[in-house]
Amino acid sequence: MTCTSTSASMTHAYEPTPAGYRAIPLDTLEVIGWINRACHDHGIPVTSFCRRAMGDPRFYSDLMNGRSLRPATRAKIASFIASLGEA
Repeated sequence: MTCTSTSASMTHAYEPTPAGYRAIPLDTLEVIGWINRACHDHGIPVTSFCRRAMGDPRFYSDLMNGRSLRPATRAKIASFIASLGEA
């Protein structure tokens, strides 16, 4: 279960972990959602998607574990997802 901050400048969601809660930036959660949806819609395993999109099969798990997401990386994922729709 992920909880979101209720402050006016909400930028993170908080995910429970055994040691407490960790903050995940909302833009990262959005990209995780894009990846989940694309994998579901196209029948692609997450590791295969990440290997094809980023050259890194651990990209998704790294995002879930706090890897930072640069704007260029976000754009690269969006572009790859768009190319799946064209295929």
